[in-house]
Amino acid sequence: MTQTDILTKQLNFHMTGEGFKNKEYDLKQLTKALTSVQGLVEKTYLYLNDKDKFTKSDEKKLTIHIKDIRPGSFQATLDVVMNQVILPVTPLLTAMSPEDIWNLIKETFNYLKVVLGARKKGEKVIVKNVGNGNVSVFINGTDNAVNFNGIIPGLAKNLSSGFMELSKTVNSDEVDSVMISDAGIENGIVMDEFSRNIFKNQPILEKETIEICAVITAIDGDKYSGILKVENEDKDVPQGSYRFSFIDTDTIPINELRDAFMNDRYFTCLLKKKMNTKDLTEEIVEIKVVDMNKVA
Repeated sequence: MTQTDILTKQLNFHMTGEGFKNKEYDLKQLTKALTSVQGLVEKTYLYLNDKDKFTKSDEKKLTIHIKDIRPGSFQATLDVVMNQVILPVTPLLTAMSPEDIWNLIKETFNYLKVVLGARKKGEKVIVKNVGNGNVSVFINGTDNAVNFNGIIPGLAKNLSSGFMELSKTVNSDEVDSVMISDAGIENGIVMDEFSRNIFKNQPILEKETIEICAVITAIDGDKYSGILKVENEDKDVPQGSYRFSFIDTDTIPINELRDAFMNDRYFTCLLKKKMNTKDLTEEIVEIKVVDMNKVA
C-alpha cells in the first residue's frame, strides 16, 4: 500500500429522488447532506484525538474534497485526505488514517441502526464489553449478539446528531436516499426512508412490565391520569415525578383511585420513553399503569 493509498480515501456520494431528474439540484438539501458527511468525518477525527473543536491546525491535517461530479441523480467523488498518519489517543487503534475514519463511521451507522431500531420496537438493549477491544449488543437478552469495535458506543454518542441531520435530507417529495460508499461499491451508508424513521425522535412504549412503589400526587379522576412521585431510587425509574395514565381504565374503580391519592402503592406498569438521538440518552415521558395494589 502506497503513502497516497494510506492518506486518501475515495468515497462515492450519491443522492437520488425526483428533485434530481432534470439535473437541477436543490442546493439547500445538497449542501445540508454534504455538510453532514463532513461533520461525521470531523467528529470522528476529534473523538479519536479527544478534542472538542476542529481548529485551523486540524484543517491542515484533514480535508475533504469533492470532485468528479456526474449525472445520475447527483453523484460525486469525495476525497478524505490526511497529510500524515496520526496516533490517536484511544488505545484501541494503533494509527488513524482516512480509511480508519471511514470504517468507524460505517460501523457506527450500523451500530445505531441496531440500537435505535430495537428501541423503536420497545425492545431492551444491553451493550457489554466482551474483551479484545470489542463490545456486544444484546437485544431482549437473546444469545444472538452483534459485535462491534469497543470504540463504537462512545463514538455513536458523538455521531448520532450528524446522522440525524443527514436523515432530515431524505423526504418523500425530492430526495429518496443519500448513499455514501467506497468508490465503485454500492454498499456502505444508505440513508433512505427506513433509516430516516429509525433516527426520528419519537416516544416508544417498552414491552416488558415493571413494578414500582410510588405515590399519586396529582390526579384527574375523569381521565384516569395524573402525576406519580417515586421517592425511593429504583433501577428502572429514578427518583422524581412522572406523568401517568392507566392503559385500561375499566380495571381501576374510581373510589380506589381516589383512595390511592398521597398513599404509597405498588404499580405494575410499562414505561414510555423517548430517546434523544443527539446523545443517545433516554428519558421517561410517561408511565402507563397496568395495575395498582396497596403496599402490604
